[in-house]
Amino acid sequence: MIVLTVSSFNSLFVFIFLLFHTCLIFTNSQELRLCVRTVKEADKCEWLKAEVAARNYPTTETGRNINSVVCVTAQDSYDCLVKIEDGQADVVNLDAGTAYYASINFVSTLLNAERYDDDEETYHAVAVISSSSEIRSPLQLRGKRLCSSGVGEAAGWTLPLSLMAEQGIMPVTTCNVDVKTAAGFFGSMCAPGSLNSYNNPFGDNPVSTCQQCGSTGADWCTYKDKYAGGEGPLLCLQDNKADVAFMRSIDVDYLTKPHHGEPAAYNPDEYMLLCPAGGTKEIGSYEACSWGLAPSNVMVTSAARYAQDQEMYRQFFERLSMDFPPLSDSGGPNSGSAGNATTAAPLPGNTDRFTLFNTNYTYGLNSIVSSAANNLKKEYRDGYSYINGRIFQQKIDSLQTCSLASVRFCVVSEYEMRKCENMLLALKSKNLRPEMDCILDNSTQNCMRKIQEGDADIIALDAGDVYEAGKYYGLVPIANENYGDTGSFYYAVAVSRKTESKLTLFNLIARDSCHGSIRSASGWIYPVLSLMETGQITPGKCEAVKKVGELFRRSCVPGILDSHYNKAGTNPVNLCENCGAGGMDRCQRNTRELYYGDSGAFRCLVENAGDVAYVRHMTPRDNTDGRNADFWARNRRSDDYELLCKNGKRAALGSWSNCYLAKIPARAVVAAGYRSAEERKIFWNLLNYAQQFYSSDSDPYFTMFDSGVDQDDLLFSDSTVKLVEVAPELQTYESYLGESFLKAVNTLDQFDCTSNGHIKISLTLSLLLISVLYCLIF
Repeated sequence: MIVLTVSSFNSLFVFIFLLFHTCLIFTNSQELRLCVRTVKEADKCEWLKAEVAARNYPTTETGRNINSVVCVTAQDSYDCLVKIEDGQADVVNLDAGTAYYASINFVSTLLNAERYDDDEETYHAVAVISSSSEIRSPLQLRGKRLCSSGVGEAAGWTLPLSLMAEQGIMPVTTCNVDVKTAAGFFGSMCAPGSLNSYNNPFGDNPVSTCQQCGSTGADWCTYKDKYAGGEGPLLCLQDNKADVAFMRSIDVDYLTKPHHGEPAAYNPDEYMLLCPAGGTKEIGSYEACSWGLAPSNVMVTSAARYAQDQEMYRQFFERLSMDFPPLSDSGGPNSGSAGNATTAAPLPGNTDRFTLFNTNYTYGLNSIVSSAANNLKKEYRDGYSYINGRIFQQKIDSLQTCSLASVRFCVVSEYEMRKCENMLLALKSKNLRPEMDCILDNSTQNCMRKIQEGDADIIALDAGDVYEAGKYYGLVPIANENYGDTGSFYYAVAVSRKTESKLTLFNLIARDSCHGSIRSASGWIYPVLSLMETGQITPGKCEAVKKVGELFRRSCVPGILDSHYNKAGTNPVNLCENCGAGGMDRCQRNTRELYYGDSGAFRCLVENAGDVAYVRHMTPRDNTDGRNADFWARNRRSDDYELLCKNGKRAALGSWSNCYLAKIPARAVVAAGYRSAEERKIFWNLLNYAQQFYSSDSDPYFTMFDSGVDQDDLLFSDSTVKLVEVAPELQTYESYLGESFLKAVNTLDQFDCTSNGHIKISLTLSLLLISVLYCLIF
């Protein structure tokens, strides 16, 4: 037994207090992980690391201090943003154009903004040409060689190209792909970054955008290329690899002036500025020959960092800018003081005092921060209004102008409408063009009609609906779903409970059945053909529905009683008796009916509303073994179900490639056939961009191919891995569906009169009557 005296208790208390205080000291001491992108920038970062370690910075206003710097190497600024988001780095210095990209693609926030001479917070975008050049107007730039500091950068890309687009000099030819627009106007180029995944998501940007680049190997045409960055475009001009260079005025100015005892890197007399209004100016006349004002570079961190950490970073960089001010031309500091703390020895090869800013050329131009900067000030503006404010956002918009204002997605339920609106907001957050819009109607046929009449643009349809849309409404497939293991096809299968071991495709009489919907490929067309092939129904003309109703005791066939499919009003009511929704939603051919669609049909089977379910082969897999969190599927095991084969046998769910009713083309996105090839391409490009950002089912913001809990297959099938463009030569319903599917539908149409053929006849008769009346009147 241990007995604590008052004295020992007090000693223990003091020990705990000291231990706690020591922990606070260690907790308050922080490291800052600075992301660097080049070898020279990494070398300068190591020098900064040594300086910070030697200074032993005191605690900041936040109650903590940064006492060490860690240098984290990345491929480029975009890679830095990924590392910051993943928690591998803390801060990076970004150009305004890249900071704009960060604002829409990463959870990031601004810390400090660079300031230049006279406390300026902007610089000019300029076009530099050789003094011997005969170019005197931007109109003469068509077909000329271009060197840019980098795709997406404010002065080297966005501002000059957007101005040319606004003036009608360079037409915007491809929505959201400004690299292709530039490639169509200029000749060969060095546009660093034009082939990386950020700027080339589809992998089809022209190689001409990199033909003038100067590096080899892995650095070629990247942001590490010798012709990239602040100095690259001017070096490209000097090497006669370009006719014009787009770059920052502060870089031109810095490179054409002597600094701290070293001569100018480039002779200003050998270059001149090309003005956007025409004519030229001498180097230095940036304001009179400006292609636009860009906000200064900024230090950026993750917005997910604690507010006190963000403030600590701000104060740290503000302190660095005061303690390590720029060097004067004579080598001393321009302003401020180097401080009284001991200064660490510089790295070999450089005897100058360390400065955060205009270090001599040993460490390259714009390492860590811009060489032309002289201060880092706290950025207290409201988020990214610093970048997105003034005219910069307008410049981005003008460069991303699209010939179509919107793409209108037609949906047939409130649930689809909700997901469509979420997708609309998700695409808008990425600043994609054209904007997406959502059109709500109460049936697939009404959506087809809206698209035919120009009141909507696209909808995703099952193969059975693709047939109707093409044959009776003139719609064509422009993209299709891809399911990974089977590609752009799926297998229609019949599923039963394992306990129903005697049930086969040949003895379904007086049983209950579950179908995705009337006229769907997997839920109606091939199941009815199977019943005919097995001799369980022998329908006469227009008797298929009646015979199916007589065969099965009760069923759920969503849409079977809709006026569109029940023109005579004689369809059997028992084909709706086992549907799961109540009231007006019951047996509707949309997601308001609980048992609608393939997942709904499987749910119908799971909840004992049917003995057999006609679904796609992926459906049982996606709704068993914990893959679906919905309450009805939560505890379902795949080995509790089996497939019914055409040979009368049964097989495990995984045997779908050998036990199926038919192989069916995937669901497709359709548009009006009268739309031009360019318009269809725009529709596809928007969908393609959307899936580049939101195809992952784990995305916390929006999931394109996942419908969440309680709903399935909204807009697109949840089984979709990706969307694939339908080749232009195959963009007809006949070519897309193929001979086998068309033969199956034509066979069924001899006995099933729920198809839409009457519309074509009635439209034809209407046109004939109108023509007769016109002739009689006139």
